[in-house]
Amino acid sequence: MYELNSMQQNMECSVFHLTDSLSQVILKLPVDAFNTGGKPNTKLRITYSLLYSFKDSRIADSLSIEIQTSPIVDQSALQQSAVLKTHLGQDYILFVKVEDLNTKKERICIKPFSKINHASATWFKAEDEFGSTLCNHMIPSGEQFRIKASDTLLNRIYCRAFFRTFPLADPPFIMKERIAFDYIPDSLFTLPLINGQSEYISLSRPGFCIFQIDTSSWDGYSLQVMPNGFPELSSYSSMLEALRFLTSNEEFAELRNLGSAKDAVDKFWLTVTGSPERAIQRIRDYYNRLALTNKLFTSYCEGWKTDRGLIYLIFGPPNLVYRSDLYETWTYGEANNYRSMQFVFYKVDNPFTEQDYILQRQPNYKTYWYNAVEQWRR
Repeated sequence: MYELNSMQQNMECSVFHLTDSLSQVILKLPVDAFNTGGKPNTKLRITYSLLYSFKDSRIADSLSIEIQTSPIVDQSALQQSAVLKTHLGQDYILFVKVEDLNTKKERICIKPFSKINHASATWFKAEDEFGSTLCNHMIPSGEQFRIKASDTLLNRIYCRAFFRTFPLADPPFIMKERIAFDYIPDSLFTLPLINGQSEYISLSRPGFCIFQIDTSSWDGYSLQVMPNGFPELSSYSSMLEALRFLTSNEEFAELRNLGSAKDAVDKFWLTVTGSPERAIQRIRDYYNRLALTNKLFTSYCEGWKTDRGLIYLIFGPPNLVYRSDLYETWTYGEANNYRSMQFVFYKVDNPFTEQDYILQRQPNYKTYWYNAVEQWRR
């Protein structure tokens, strides 16, 4: 599921309820993924399978379509949509499989969503200034977006905005409780709606916000406002901060005391690799993987700061992933091999995101951790 060459990492999928009995699935695929196999056109088969849960294999609805795309497309992503039958008061798991019929490659996207009540996230969506749906619930700071509701008679929506700095995840062997979140918003405002949609607005500060029809609960549509340059790190100060995983307390303090974040980053990689050529390659590998963790695991904070992002950044993609409604298990090595290493991430009930998972930490991870860190320092 999380392999570097996985087609999933470039897919974006969103659900928008149209009525109490119908829901729209919006799928975005990057254009550069289609022009493969040396064929003049790319033929894709998209299969939608709607299940009640990971354990309940009954199919609530399904749909399969085939499309053909030209190798030259004047856009960065192809957007497709489909309508599936859903029922109010039900949770679902959506599986989307995209097959390239020329190359025989597949992409898989898994999307849990809820239709429990009319205030849940999937009764709303955000669109960028070009009218494209923000399937990943992210918008760069300063860029315009608008909120659309299924209910065209809705005349206003409330927004609670949070502008917070979150700490980095601790190494997997450190047994420490997670810091409780302060739910008092940093900003609260009302957004008027006309025919169920707002005027275009922008937020200049990175953070996240939740749009709601009723502030007496936490049901609503969450949107992450990302720093410029996301998913890459756009400043040397953030590149230096990401070295915290690879350094001792004393070493990191020395790097911060250099004054220049750029000099500190350069010095670290030159020191541990021993040559400019190896330093350049290590910098490219490390920060490219970090950007990928941002694409895969961003939730209430950037993906590289989360527990799953931390493990992925240091250990790489797992060989096996088992996913259920409540947790994920990552295996490095072969299944049922006592020498294999496993990490278990439990899903956290978070009103702002479905992507919040916390690692079950264990002291015996310490040796594995330092061995993996040492590989980065060569």
